[in-house]
Amino acid sequence: PFRLKQIQYRSYQRVIEIYHFRATYLSVFDFRNLLRRDAHGYMDTLVGSDTLLKDQYIPPGDEVPAGCIEVAYLPGVFPRRKVSDGSALGFRMGNANIEWFCFERCISGEILERWMWDPESRKVQIAEGGVVDENDPRLLFDRVASLGKGTERRVVKAAHKEHNQWHGSLWDAKLRRVKV
Repeated sequence: PFRLKQIQYRSYQRVIEIYHFRATYLSVFDFRNLLRRDAHGYMDTLVGSDTLLKDQYIPPGDEVPAGCIEVAYLPGVFPRRKVSDGSALGFRMGNANIEWFCFERCISGEILERWMWDPESRKVQIAEGGVVDENDPRLLFDRVASLGKGTERRVVKAAHKEHNQWHGSLWDAKLRRVKV
C-alpha cells in the first residue's frame, strides 16, 4: 500500500518545476524501470487525471517539442517528520492521464539535473563531478518553467490555476494497476 501522505493544497507553497522529458532517448516505461527505492527513494506510481487539457492556453512557441513529454516536479509534496520531504514527478501521457512517480525524498539534484543520455552506449549515465550545463542536450530532463502558487497566503482561490491543477491531479490519483 502507498504510504506517503500528500500535503493539502492550501498549505503547499512550493514552486512547481516544469520540464520536457526527452522521450526520444528513453521511454517513460524504461525510465520507471531504472528507479529503485534504495538508490532513488522511489515508492510507487499513481495515475491521475490530466485536467490541464481542458482549458490550458499554450502561447505560440511554448508547445512541447516533438519527441518530448511535459513533466511537473512537485518538491516537498509529501511532508515527513524528521526526514526530508517526499516529492512527485508527473508525466502528462497524452491519454488524459498523468503518471505520478512518487519518491520519499527530493530528486531534483539527483535525477532531474544529472541523468544524461549517452548516444554511443545508448544508455543513461549519471553526470559526475561539478556543475552540469542545464542546456546540455544529453540531459533527459530539460527545465523549461517554474510555476509559483501566486500567493503566499494559505488559500486555494487566489492561487495560480495551473499550479492548483498539477497538485489536484496528484491529490486525486490512484495506484497504477499492474496486469499480471
